[in-house]
Order: sequence, then structure tokens, then C-alpha cells
Amino acid sequence: MSIALVKNWEKQSISKRSALFGRNFELAKKREKSFSLADVGFRQAVILTVSLLFLIGAVYLYQVNAIAAKGYEIKEIENTIKSLQKESQQLRIKEVELKSMYNIEKSMDDLNLVNSPNVSYLEFNSPMAMK
Repeated sequence: MSIALVKNWEKQSISKRSALFGRNFELAKKREKSFSLADVGFRQAVILTVSLLFLIGAVYLYQVNAIAAKGYEIKEIENTIKSLQKESQQLRIKEVELKSMYNIEKSMDDLNLVNSPNVSYLEFNSPMAMK
């Protein structure tokens, strides 16, 4: 290519660019003129709506998570109650066994206690003992 062609080509592209820029500039001016407060209100309404939806979604997720955590805690407490009820029943059975006559007699032998063969009871017929 010759230098004259390159210069001519550069001049044409510069003039095309300036023409395009001018057109875009005019379009931008037209857009600015057509831009109204109704557009601002609509955009704000859309942004507000999206923000509210996001907030509602976040609150919903928080509540679902809190309910699931409470459900887990309730299940854990129910299991604790069941195990404590079983332990209580076992302790009652042990209490009855320890209070049985067989265990009392067995503990007498372990403590070296002796049965008394002659038991004597005192009887009082006075009115003082009755009160």
C-alpha cells in the first residue's frame, strides 16, 4: 500500500468515527430528553421489589433453619426423657429389692446382728399412756 492510500484511509475512518460519535451524541441527548420521573419511579419500584423479595427470602431461610434446630433440640430432649424414665424405673425396682425381707435378713447376718429369742412387751393401762 502506498502512503497516500493509508492517509486517505485514516482520514475516512476518522471522519466516520466523528460522524458515528456525533450520531451517538445526538441519540444520547434524545434519550436524556425522553428520560422522565416515571422511569425513575419504575426503577425504584423494581429495585424496592427485588430488595423486598431478597429480604423475605432471607427471613424465610432463617425461620426454616431455626425451626429445624428447635426440632432437633426437642428430639434430643425427648430421648433424654426416655432414658431418665428407664433409669427411674430401674431405681424403683432396686429400691423394692433392697427393702425386701430377704435383703434385710441378709444384711442382719452381714452386720453380725442376732435375733432376740425372748421378747417381752410392757403394757401400761394408765390413762397417761393413751393420750
